[in-house]
Amino acid sequence: MSWLFLLSLVLYVSCQQFGSLPPRPDTGIRLFLGEENVTIANFSMIAAGLFHDSDIDEPGSVGGSPDGQNDGLWCQSSLNQNMIGTWYYPNGTTVPLGSGSPLFANNTATGQVGLLRNGGIGNIQGLYRCVIPNEEGINQTLYVAAYRNNDFIRNDELPMINGSSPSFQLLSLVDADPPVFSLSFNVTNRSPTIVTCSVDNGNQFNVSDNDLIRTVTPVNNDVQVQVSVIFRMRVSGLYKCFVTTDRITTTPLVSTNMATRDITVTGSASNLVYSRNSLMSVTLDWSPSAVISATPQYHVFVNNSNGIIMNDNTTNTELSLSLCPDDEYNIRLVATGEDLPSGIITVTVPQVVSIDVQGPVMMPLSSSFSLSCTLTLAAEVIVTLIDMFWANSNLNHFNSTTDEDIFLDTLEPTMISVNDNVVYTLTLNFSSLQASQVGEYVCGALLNDSSNTVSVTSNYSVSVQVPPPSVSIVADPPTGPIYESTSYVLTCTATVNTTIVDTPVTASVVWTDPSGNVIPTNEARRQVIPPTGNSLVSMLLFLPIDTGLNNDGGTYTCQMIINSSNSLIASSQPTATTHNVTVESLPPMTVKFSSVGSFEVGQILTITCTITTVERLVVKPMITLFKMNDTDMEMLSNLNRPYSITTDDTGSVTNYTLILDPVRFEDAGMYTCMAEFNVTGFNNTNDPSTATYDSQEASDVFTLIVDFPPVLVTISKEHDDTLYAGTPFFIKCDIMLDPLVTIPVTVTNQWTRDGTNVPMGSSDATITEGLNMINTLHYNATLMFYSLDNANDTGMYTCNVEVTAPNSYIYLRNTSASANISITVYDLIILHHPVLLMKSLT
Repeated sequence: MSWLFLLSLVLYVSCQQFGSLPPRPDTGIRLFLGEENVTIANFSMIAAGLFHDSDIDEPGSVGGSPDGQNDGLWCQSSLNQNMIGTWYYPNGTTVPLGSGSPLFANNTATGQVGLLRNGGIGNIQGLYRCVIPNEEGINQTLYVAAYRNNDFIRNDELPMINGSSPSFQLLSLVDADPPVFSLSFNVTNRSPTIVTCSVDNGNQFNVSDNDLIRTVTPVNNDVQVQVSVIFRMRVSGLYKCFVTTDRITTTPLVSTNMATRDITVTGSASNLVYSRNSLMSVTLDWSPSAVISATPQYHVFVNNSNGIIMNDNTTNTELSLSLCPDDEYNIRLVATGEDLPSGIITVTVPQVVSIDVQGPVMMPLSSSFSLSCTLTLAAEVIVTLIDMFWANSNLNHFNSTTDEDIFLDTLEPTMISVNDNVVYTLTLNFSSLQASQVGEYVCGALLNDSSNTVSVTSNYSVSVQVPPPSVSIVADPPTGPIYESTSYVLTCTATVNTTIVDTPVTASVVWTDPSGNVIPTNEARRQVIPPTGNSLVSMLLFLPIDTGLNNDGGTYTCQMIINSSNSLIASSQPTATTHNVTVESLPPMTVKFSSVGSFEVGQILTITCTITTVERLVVKPMITLFKMNDTDMEMLSNLNRPYSITTDDTGSVTNYTLILDPVRFEDAGMYTCMAEFNVTGFNNTNDPSTATYDSQEASDVFTLIVDFPPVLVTISKEHDDTLYAGTPFFIKCDIMLDPLVTIPVTVTNQWTRDGTNVPMGSSDATITEGLNMINTLHYNATLMFYSLDNANDTGMYTCNVEVTAPNSYIYLRNTSASANISITVYDLIILHHPVLLMKSLT
């Protein structure tokens, strides 16, 4: 049977559900007990059996069916925030998050953190606290006392008020009406929730949360709660306060009383008046209250325009104060003593001495004006000596009628009587205001009433304004067309006569575009460089200027204000100037080769490609040089030939120079120089808000035809003897190719006599032999006469040679050469006639 019971218990526990979370408050913070489905007060007391880690019972039932809501203790806030709040054990350590035993915290839900239990809390019972932010994000602290079930109902640990040292404190003497006071006492053992106070006239009242202050401090294994109760009423009588521990159960609430405190309201003092005996002395008098149960103590508060300047106590009904005569004072008096404070009475002591300077607000330099100083004394002030003066900022008096351009009308002030007051005036004149005279001027007076000497002063600032500057704009480039996609600068310069103000000046600038919009300093494409230091120069940089998407054309305005480092020299009025900008479209970029013609192998050849764009283009053209030969195309960088790139100062002309030293057969081909650029925005970022879109491409072609080096052709006879018909003979042609020829070639020759081709194997007994290759550079050809014929063989013989490359070498130019020799053939008949023979020999 016991096994079945345990099994059913395990099944019952395993079937328990976590349950849904309770609703959160609309405002503020609160403690919510899920099982009872109620909001509990701060500092409430609960038994451990009233909160769990799952859905156990319906509210008020024991062992009943679950109601679908989690039965934990939830600390809730109206702040819509996840992972919120922290629970702390009574010893101040943090209750861990997640699963655990016997207690753990859960803050996975929005706006709340739960204190959940799955075991006994005997070792960790006491005052728990939750720290959670309110809807304003400010952390608040709520307390709840949790005890195990048996300890929860122990009456020997009821809250105890420590009445041995209750304190009375006056919280506000001036601003509150009625004045506010408080009673403080300590509560030990268990935490108080409800504080109820009463007066022996039968009035009983609950202390509101706004007037109840608790301070929690640990005492051994428990806590001590100091309670301050604030009262905002004026009722005489015997005050009693009670504290109640709110036990969340059906057990009746249990209270304990503190010692009573007799507080009697003191009547208000009356007839507060003052009298001024001298310049410095003021005497206060008042009448005591008609109802006095004890000797009151009077608090006197004196304040002027700077706030409370004096706080004095007395038990008399008269008080002498030392107050300056040149200010107005409000004086308040309240009677307190050990009793509740009486009402506040106030008297105002007016100002009896004043000094004031009047003059123009701001004067231009070299102007003349006067400053008038007025000293006003109330009729009740009796003085025996008045010394009135004007001084500069160093307090050097103007003690003569003339001091450079500043002088007094008279050395003595003028006295007049106005509205029962005595008024003295003293005038300071400026005949021609100079920059060095800008500054503080002091009008003062020394007053003596035989007892005290009082000094009163009034300052006046003589200030001028920086004269308006002359503002001009200079463009760079200053003239010529302004092309889009180029850099462009407007320089704004302010000129001001600083010798007039005799002080360092700085400038502030505002640039506006043609639409009237202020150009910010942090814009990417249009950059404003403001004046720095003492510079009066600002620049507006276009990187680049545009006429497409942004359309930068139009009138730009530069406005300058000149500021002085002297606070008495006001900034100038703003001065502006304009500059009109007209932006044109980019002209085409050009690419051209400077070299033309054909060259022989072995020569030195310089090929230059010139790229021409506009000046100040914000990007550099990308240049590509490649060569197409007989079979393929290759980049110039792969040719392993020396080259150089030069650009002029403006960046508009770029020369790409290739040096062929020497020219080789493989250098023959078609050379292409291609240049292109693409302007897509500032720093080449494709930002539609700042981008300008310009792109161009251009190219040129240079064809290098390589000529064969000259062929050396020599021709020789078999011998130089007289040639007779019928005798054999040959002529030899030697052909020498230049050693620079490193490719396979075809060498052919053709013999001619007197310009007519000599046929091969002719029937006239002239026999020719074909070309003979000695080596790759040496060939010869022989013209054989097996029998000379005087009729047909006399004449000029030419060896014509042609050297050709294979058909695949389309960029090579073939070469040819020839050599001549003349022969004469005689008939053999002259050998039988002596005379003819001699003639022939001569």
